[in-house]
Amino acid sequence: MTLNRWDWLLMSLALGALGSLIRWLVDRQIASGPTVAVGVWEALDRILGSPWLMQTLRIIYAVGLPAAALFGYGALSARGLGLKPLPAPGIEHLLGTLDLPTWTDWMRDLGVTIAIAACFWLIVLAGDRAARRWATVALPPRTGGFLTVLCEAVIHQAHWAFYREPFVFTWGPAVGPWLAALLILGQVLINPLFWERLRAGGAPAGRPPLIRAGIFVASTLVFLQTQSLWMALLLDLLVGWLALAHRPDPSTAPPPAHLSPQTGRRPVSTTTAPPSQ
Repeated sequence: MTLNRWDWLLMSLALGALGSLIRWLVDRQIASGPTVAVGVWEALDRILGSPWLMQTLRIIYAVGLPAAALFGYGALSARGLGLKPLPAPGIEHLLGTLDLPTWTDWMRDLGVTIAIAACFWLIVLAGDRAARRWATVALPPRTGGFLTVLCEAVIHQAHWAFYREPFVFTWGPAVGPWLAALLILGQVLINPLFWERLRAGGAPAGRPPLIRAGIFVASTLVFLQTQSLWMALLLDLLVGWLALAHRPDPSTAPPPAHLSPQTGRRPVSTTTAPPSQ
């Protein structure tokens, strides 16, 4: 049986829903207290809590599935995914395309991507500044380094490109990405695990998914302008590194030598200063 692009999309939706439901069910059973099968749920929790296992499964799901559909079964198109080729001699025969982009096209795409990334980064800076001024809770420290940001960018952009491809192929690159955005938004909103973790984390937990949503919108704009997955990946990497990458936790960092460790303010001297001469 041959699977078309919509069959692959439905398969991905079903696997994503199943994985989220299993994780949510395990969390609920653990939180509900001791049960008859408490050992089983705790074992599942330890397995699902392994970062290496979960990251491997995420990569297989987000990258391996569309790669299998593209290279193994030919159900997707490189153009619909945004796999714009480099202007190398002979590559048009490999990809079966005649409208090969030039280096000028790549430079234009790069300029558009940097401009959109800069605009979004300014919005993030303004939002963080407003949050520090008016919020009653501190912003959470960013976690992870460059490799973490790179891995997250690849996972999200490959997943979004996979969901975008059937819509781009059917309705074109101008309308298709926004129709796919509605599907991705619906997938997030009906995910009970997303809302559970958002409630458990409180206000600070809302910043990473909010920035991730902004990256999704910005990368969609980049795709509309460039038709390039590589440029969307570059934007995700730049903004993710600036907004979500590692920084020292201000709550654990030692205060400067001239500040009081208890209050973080300059210590008040108890001696009387000599009169000025």
